[in-house]
Amino acid sequence: MYLENEKFDKSFECYEKACELSPGEIHPIIGKVNVCIARDDFDLAQEYLDEESKIDDHDLEYLTAVAQLAMNKKDFEKSIEYWDKCIEIDDENPMFWVYKAFIYGFQDQTEKFEKCINKACELDPSVVYLLEDFIEDEDI
Repeated sequence: MYLENEKFDKSFECYEKACELSPGEIHPIIGKVNVCIARDDFDLAQEYLDEESKIDDHDLEYLTAVAQLAMNKKDFEKSIEYWDKCIEIDDENPMFWVYKAFIYGFQDQTEKFEKCINKACELDPSVVYLLEDFIEDEDI
């Protein structure tokens, strides 16, 4: 809730406490990564991801965080690589296809963009409405 309300310091404190209570657990580390991304502190986010990779570098939550961080850093090649890893594990998740489509859109790769969007809409037709809201919010 703190992260959603942009209370980043409080959010980070909670994730720190969760890490103390559950050392070796991936989810609180991902929480710290998400706070760092929200703060645009990509270097610190990468440090936490490096820490997490020692726990389980095949965890879907970890792979998603790496893909999102790479996307935020505009390392599109790495982001595509990690979205593909997510899709290998769960090819029925429409949001993986949506994020991959956005990267292709940023790169003006229209054919690949449309292929990914179509796949996402095939999996969940309501994705179209989410995309419209996102495009309006982000002015893409």
